[in-house]
Amino acid sequence: MKVTDYNSLYVMSPKYSARTRPSIINFLSEEWNKEPRGRTRDLKIGSYLPPYRLRFLYENKRQPLDYMESTGMTPIFSTRLVEVLIREGITGWSSYEITMIGKYNKRQEIPGFVGIQILGRVKDYDYSRSIPFFYQAPYGIIEKRQGLYFLDDEYDGSDFLTSDRGGYLVVTQRVKNIFDEHKFTGPKFTPLPDATFPYIERYDKK
Repeated sequence: MKVTDYNSLYVMSPKYSARTRPSIINFLSEEWNKEPRGRTRDLKIGSYLPPYRLRFLYENKRQPLDYMESTGMTPIFSTRLVEVLIREGITGWSSYEITMIGKYNKRQEIPGFVGIQILGRVKDYDYSRSIPFFYQAPYGIIEKRQGLYFLDDEYDGSDFLTSDRGGYLVVTQRVKNIFDEHKFTGPKFTPLPDATFPYIERYDKK
């Protein structure tokens, strides 16, 4: 499918501010710690699902949000969000059962959450179309880019998508509308032309 309007596609990421800490969720499964490097990416993009139930430790005092990310940007959704996504026919994702334990509730299980794999695909990102600018970080000046575009303007038409390399979670206008309508908590939506990211030279090397 060809992109006709990049402003109707969004990077979905955790929403937080200087006063609001992001959700801190770490893998708690001993078996997961023995997995080879790169398994977190494989889990996110749906190319691997372990034969055992994954356990996560939720390390915030506030109530969990409808959309969160664990270590390695692995999405976790509430089951009430999942029910709406299914009912509305939203594509490009699948869920798997998890156990989430609360650090501040005597390590009791927090029910009502599932892990999410992103099955929709963009061929790759075309970083040559992004606008360069420079940012003063505490440790020096770094180059950043603005604007996230698809190679050949193509993607598979899914509502949730990413590349085979993982990274950004991109969603359609339909997904944003569902979050807005039902007031689901957790995400920030940035239109792809406004998305910014640190530039790494290898992005331009295929």
